Amino acid sequence: MREQLTPRLETRRAKEALYRARVLDSAERVFSEQSYEDAKIQDIARGAGIALGTMYTVMDGKWEIYCAVHERRMAEMFQVLQAALAVAANAKDALLNGAEATVRWFAEHTSYLQMHLQQGLDWATATGLASEEQLEAWSVGLEMARQQIDQAKREGTFVDMDTKVAAMLLAATYRVHLQAWLELDGAQSIDELLEALRSQLKRSFFRATRTAAEAAEGGP
Repeated sequence: MREQLTPRLETRRAKEALYRARVLDSAERVFSEQSYEDAKIQDIARGAGIALGTMYTVMDGKWEIYCAVHERRMAEMFQVLQAALAVAANAKDALLNGAEATVRWFAEHTSYLQMHLQQGLDWATATGLASEEQLEAWSVGLEMARQQIDQAKREGTFVDMDTKVAAMLLAATYRVHLQAWLELDGAQSIDELLEALRSQLKRSFFRATRTAAEAAEGGP
């Protein structure tokens, strides 16, 4: 039997949703500065501006909060990624669009990015990923990249490289560029970051294309 929504119940649920969002925002900041083990549940509640007892009415504990942070952010990121892939004309465009969308999203969510970097989460090998939400996102993302790489190979635009290795290297490239960008502390814009990333990906993973004049002359 479906629960009937009364004005009081609607108000309570709205408050719970607000508290939950504030808890996750606060937890993201705390986890970006401290390891999971060192992070204190009291600091999360304090950062959310709510009493510890109130927080426990919407979240069961630190592990549930940690998992929920990743679940929320990964859902947001994949939504942006899917939109970028939908407008790609071919596999090469899909890989480049996906790279830019992913890196831009992380650059625009610096607390979550710092959370990954501070806790040493490895995007290439899944080292340090502990929750089901993290592992599922990593697995789905890697498989998407592998499919696009295989298609790019068929289209003749991707270099001759093992597909799984290439997908892992792509993920590592994203992380390295983001970490270097973050350490510049504002000296490089997000657009400059993306331009550097695109240039690196083209040099490392894609076959050089000849101009029409070169093709007509039969040059290498």
